[in-house]
Amino acid sequence: MVSDRIQRQIDRFLDEAEEAVTQGDWAVAGDLAAKVLALDPGNADAVTYLAAAERTRSPQARSETEPPTTASPQDSRSEP
Repeated sequence: MVSDRIQRQIDRFLDEAEEAVTQGDWAVAGDLAAKVLALDPGNADAVTYLAAAERTRSPQARSETEPPTTASPQDSRSEP
């Protein structure tokens, strides 16, 4: 069991992480969740935020949100 002081800090971090998620700032949400887990390794909310942030950082998640960057065959050929 964590002290009241530590619990207030955890609650503040989780409130900030929730706001970051609302704004779509998954990097900040993940960082805040990691801070919570440093204080309370079993915190279920922090585990969920961190897992979601890591999913958004995965190559597969980025490829689904970024437009393809393939060149057309005409772009790669030079004219004679």
